[in-house]
Amino acid sequence: MVDIVFELESGTTGSVLNDVFSERERQEELKRQGKFKYSCADFELDNGQCYMILGEEFGEVGHALNEMIGKVYSGREIDFAMLPVREELIQVAAVAVAWVERIDKVFQSRATSKSALNALLEENYAKVVDAAHRT
Repeated sequence: MVDIVFELESGTTGSVLNDVFSERERQEELKRQGKFKYSCADFELDNGQCYMILGEEFGEVGHALNEMIGKVYSGREIDFAMLPVREELIQVAAVAVAWVERIDKVFQSRATSKSALNALLEENYAKVVDAAHRT
């Protein structure tokens, strides 16, 4: 396991991405320990299974928010009450990153070189942007 920790100001994109990176590492460590067989980064899971895992994590965000309903917070209490929501959002992001890792591995296994992969990604990005502008 690679431990990369950056000293970043809290609340910045960099600090959040650092937390997502740490969560991805944690997920892979849990897999090595046998808590689950695969992560969304593995070829053994298909897109439908990755979607279900991501959906389950997203549902946990809703559960964390639901736990806050009806409670009255004042001052810093609301900050602490949001910590479970933040934790679940980091897990959602980490699962999404794992899925993107898997997609990239599929592209790399089919591409003859990194430049071919980049050309394929750029071509598809251009198609998505073009379609978005037409809607």
